[in-house]
Amino acid sequence: MKILLAFNGSRLSEAALRAVITQRRPESTEVKVLKVIPLDVTEEEVRNAQASLDLAGQALRTAGFKAESTVQKDIIIESIVGVAEEWDADLIVLGWDGRTLLKRFLFGSVAAAVIHAAPCSVELVRFRPEHCESEECRRAQGVAS
Repeated sequence: MKILLAFNGSRLSEAALRAVITQRRPESTEVKVLKVIPLDVTEEEVRNAQASLDLAGQALRTAGFKAESTVQKDIIIESIVGVAEEWDADLIVLGWDGRTLLKRFLFGSVAAAVIHAAPCSVELVRFRPEHCESEECRRAQGVAS
């Protein structure tokens, strides 16, 4: 199985990372961690992006996954869908904030756009710290106490 994890270092993407790590997957599962950044960023921002991806990749490898990371300077939605197509991903995993329909209409939704354009299944991981009562749940959701 090939999983593309869209990751930007936010609590949403940290929750998606935790979901990939904690869900049962076949032993041969490969994970590609992708961070898309704007075209006009500095080299320092690129290095910072790669450093955050390296940490995510290390967490995946520690959990037993074959993992690699990629930083791309491009448009977010097109990059996620394009990498999924080129890499022949079986699943795209990304964090989702659960915004209302009105907010999605006004501000757009990367998750909705990826769902409609994806060449494979998409798993949305919702970050909901208000539903975490135990310390273990809060850690799994990436929330520090």
